[in-house]
Amino acid sequence: MRLPTLLASLPKDGKHALVRPQIWPENSFYRVTKTNLKFREVQGSEPNETYLRAKGKAWGQLFWKGKQVHPRDRHSPPIKNALKHKWEIVPPTSVASMSSAFAAADQAQAQAEAAARAELVKKREAKRVRVAEAAEAKRQLQAIKDEKIAKHQAWMDELYRIAKAKRLAKQKELKEQETGEAQSSQ
Repeated sequence: MRLPTLLASLPKDGKHALVRPQIWPENSFYRVTKTNLKFREVQGSEPNETYLRAKGKAWGQLFWKGKQVHPRDRHSPPIKNALKHKWEIVPPTSVASMSSAFAAADQAQAQAEAAARAELVKKREAKRVRVAEAAEAKRQLQAIKDEKIAKHQAWMDELYRIAKAKRLAKQKELKEQETGEAQSSQ
């Protein structure tokens, strides 16, 4: 029986089940941690009690000759060759001595997930600090820019005042010349 079909026949689609290809040694198996099975209707005369065919992927912790492979992985790797070999269920009683290994595997996975969460929190905090520093730098640059604009505006106002004073003085001078010419012509 292929792995998706085997897992479909188990409760919870085989989650937490112990499975292995029939060609593997007795103490080597996968502990299924996640499944993503899809079902379609059986076509033709395929024998199946549910009249559904399962297909999909499964992920699990690999135990080879009684020891867990890749115990520090954050996520369980996908189970390979699910359709290539015939698979069978490993009775939990045959691996009762492995309960400490299962506990260690669960603890290692929980620690890896906690470390990954801590790393994510650390990265988010570092990003928050960088964003706050960038915002502060932007505010400082805007303050400098506003100060320069204010100085430039004050300088322009002073130039305008001087130009206006010169213009008024020239107008006054021209007016005085006109009044002087008007008086001299009389």
